[in-house]
Amino acid sequence: MRESLMPMLTAAPASGTNTVIVGHDDVFEAATGIYPEPQGVAYILKPDGQGGFDIVANLVAEEWERLPR
Repeated sequence: MRESLMPMLTAAPASGTNTVIVGHDDVFEAATGIYPEPQGVAYILKPDGQGGFDIVANLVAEEWERLPR
């Protein structure tokens, strides 16, 4: 799973775009070593240009509705 997901997590999206990946906890944990808890948490990652990424933020489901639209 790590081999399949890490290229997506570490690739910089095209200018002016974002990449959204929706998945389950097992896949994210296998790729990153981070168990996404509580259920429904979203992680915002920024590729670091060196084959890794930085975690910019995480949002629990209750916070999603407060995001600007």
